Amino acid sequence: MKRLSQIAVAVALTAQLSFAQTVEVPNPSFEQGDANPAGWRLSGGNGQWLRGDAPAGQRALAATGTGEDSNFWRSDEIAFQPSTVYRLCFRGRSLGAEGGTPVTGPVFANRDLGQMPTQWTTYTSIFMTPDTIRPDEAWLRFGQWMTKGMVAFDALELTVAQPVYRRQGDLVLGAGESLSEHQYRFQAPLNSESGNQSRPLVRHRCNFNSNRWVFGRDSEVVYRHELGNRTQTAATVEVTVGWYAGGELVVEASRDGESWRALGTLGEKGSVALPIPADLLPAQTLWIRLRAQAKQRVGQDSDPGSFQVHAYSYAATLDGPPADVRGDTHFVAVPVSDPRLKVRVEGVGDGLPGGDNVVLAKVENTTAQPIDVQPTVTLGRAGQTLAPRSTKATLRPGDNEIRVPYDLPDTGEYALALTLGAGVEYRAET
Repeated sequence: MKRLSQIAVAVALTAQLSFAQTVEVPNPSFEQGDANPAGWRLSGGNGQWLRGDAPAGQRALAATGTGEDSNFWRSDEIAFQPSTVYRLCFRGRSLGAEGGTPVTGPVFANRDLGQMPTQWTTYTSIFMTPDTIRPDEAWLRFGQWMTKGMVAFDALELTVAQPVYRRQGDLVLGAGESLSEHQYRFQAPLNSESGNQSRPLVRHRCNFNSNRWVFGRDSEVVYRHELGNRTQTAATVEVTVGWYAGGELVVEASRDGESWRALGTLGEKGSVALPIPADLLPAQTLWIRLRAQAKQRVGQDSDPGSFQVHAYSYAATLDGPPADVRGDTHFVAVPVSDPRLKVRVEGVGDGLPGGDNVVLAKVENTTAQPIDVQPTVTLGRAGQTLAPRSTKATLRPGDNEIRVPYDLPDTGEYALALTLGAGVEYRAET
């Protein structure tokens, strides 16, 4: 059965991100400019600033390839924050293009689109930024790689996003995670909506291309594995290098994220499975670091790097009572929020017809006065809006909890929105 797959909930993430969460993109519908679109420049090759037949306004950008070249439109600098999850929405279409692929998004988290339809289509990309962002990589690009023909883009929107994970008691699991009895398993959901993001991912300094990590000199990816208060008594990590040109992948483990123990290396295309040493166990938390020993840094123009990691998995035996949970991740985007409130969505329930469907949010009222709200959940699909479900609540100064039940009439993809009623400027959308 297909779960609720698209969510929009009005929330603020943290104090430093508590107000409007839409990130400024230069000239996002390409309407401004004289001879060229303001805030954008072409890397080279054949590019067009189209007029007419645009989904937002009158203008759109396009790149045309010969089938043997690559080029893109590049934005001015974007104010990305480090180690932050973003949602990038845009429209795209093919004008008779064949082969190759459109390239989209930031250079450190490229997304190939493959063959686009000829009609304007909405695309959404999720990515987590590196822990350090250099000015020479803090921009967006839209173009083509080895495509014969024209591809076009319009209506960009960049928003901070909050991942919301599945909860069962004290257990929290995201996409790619599962617990069966005492056996925990994580398969990094690299080839999914989550992109490079996952609940165990702590930080990275590594390019990501569509469904794989791209390693070069100074690249590293750090995962932290823990599940509630369960203790891990045995564990194994497995990594697959799916493309290789040079250098070496080093896999390391740690109990605290500071002192690292080398587990093994991989200097060719293939997979390696490495057990966690007995003297690092038992442990509630184990950190795994993947890093490159390579001579060259990864470049900016679809550089394949020294090697690419196509798969990462971690398996562990846990103590405590047996449980069966399959993780899930929904991404909540926050274009608008209220400066008086700090709200964090904790869960959206089962997302299934007849299931335990409840939006749960923790709300901090930062004022000295109570605030009356009317939390309302609205579902929509294919241009139709279902009857909203609402409740009433008074948010007293300090911490509060909001629960709003909702109904799903059948399976399929729904958009879900939560607003907080008149007088409270909350709304976020997918």
